[in-house]
Amino acid sequence: MNISYKDHKITPADYFMGCPTMLNNEKAALAKCRKIWHEMKKTKNHKYIDPDFGPKDANDTKGNEHSLYKNGVLPQKGYPEPNEIEWLSSDTLCEPGTKP
Repeated sequence: MNISYKDHKITPADYFMGCPTMLNNEKAALAKCRKIWHEMKKTKNHKYIDPDFGPKDANDTKGNEHSLYKNGVLPQKGYPEPNEIEWLSSDTLCEPGTKP
């Protein structure tokens, strides 16, 4: 049976490498996005910070390193150093009062 992403129940089998916000298939990803969107709408939160990917703040070097490289270590010479990467949220790229 082919069910809609709206009816898809996410299970740990959908997680990529055990990470609940990185998913193995499109249907699970859409279901997760829909769930997050409804939660944000309910709380009137307009900024999503992924709990499993990327740095949580400017001082989070581990989140930065592990979001770029699986073990947080450069795979080989020539790849950018994690501290050379600047992580920006879309709201920092827009003029105040405009929507990203």
